[in-house]
Amino acid sequence: MIGRLERMGCALLIPLALLAGCATRLDRADAAPPATPLLTTYDTQVTIGSCVFDPTVREAKFLAEIGTALASSAITQGVNYLARALDEAAKATNDRATGARNVEVTTASFGPCLQVARGWFFRGFAGRDEQARQLELASRTWGRSGPLDPSKLAALWQRRLWLASQPDFVFEARILPNALPGRSKAQLLTIAPIYARLDAPISKALLRPSTARDVAVFFAFHEATSDPSAPSNSSGGLSLGRLEPGVDVLFAPPDSATDDTPNRSAGESRWFTVALAAEKKAMTVTTLVTEHQDASEFLAFLADVLGGARGPVSEALQTALIPSLQAQAREDEVAKLEGLQTAYEASLSRALSAATACSSGKFTDAPDVASDVRA
Repeated sequence: MIGRLERMGCALLIPLALLAGCATRLDRADAAPPATPLLTTYDTQVTIGSCVFDPTVREAKFLAEIGTALASSAITQGVNYLARALDEAAKATNDRATGARNVEVTTASFGPCLQVARGWFFRGFAGRDEQARQLELASRTWGRSGPLDPSKLAALWQRRLWLASQPDFVFEARILPNALPGRSKAQLLTIAPIYARLDAPISKALLRPSTARDVAVFFAFHEATSDPSAPSNSSGGLSLGRLEPGVDVLFAPPDSATDDTPNRSAGESRWFTVALAAEKKAMTVTTLVTEHQDASEFLAFLADVLGGARGPVSEALQTALIPSLQAQAREDEVAKLEGLQTAYEASLSRALSAATACSSGKFTDAPDVASDVRA
């Protein structure tokens, strides 16, 4: 009898253990760091600068076009997906990683590409000689296998993306200007994907070992002292689709010519603007990367993000771009404040009169006086 009860207990414990395993996830950040005496950290980092995975395009031409667009931008405004994406990603168990980088940019140094990498990074070096030694060591060892060969690794280190091993995720996007110079006061920019590779997801369930993920990347360009999720910041979002582990994904160059059709490439982000000048300006680039294991959840997530980015934010963009709407908004605010001030003064006058009458005993209707004082 006792033996049968023990067997029944084991039978009950096995499914409970399986259920617990389904809810348990292994975080990639908990894996062993690379073997090095220097300090390292597991992080998601973003940089801006020359293109690494698509260096064949003549960047001087792109930089000149971007500089023209930035110099003519009167505002720093755009449809900000990052705030909505953070809200939606926080509602579910989908993995997300954020990174930020302080930059000092001009119209000439903004772009033409953005890079995002997740993995192990060196915290810093004692000097340039030590940095050069570590780069040479990396190029001879782990830099010869994976998405980053020695030349790409050196290019990323040059912009202070100090990877200590091959990244678990790496992505590059190009910043493109619109093709309508001179037709609008606020020239527009967009982001198009160039390259992506996922070697290891942010986390995985013990009983769901698949490491393929649907990935989306969001960017925000904002003033040094502003919140990256504020609706007034310039930003863009890109859906990279399903990424299989260890597979290099090269995106087709976006076809932005609109002579035969008004439609640009569907792979671009929405338009945004950033106000810069010839002098250096302190800004911050913030990125959010989301990973979904189930395609249906990923589509629902994007629908929530894109749907939530419309409406009030679009109205704010129109108000910022159109001078007449700016003036009307200021007038409406002044009128609202004046109305509130008038109502306050009228209430204060009634209360003082009622209180004076009450203290002197010169009143005929006590409930009315008490009501005025209370109001």
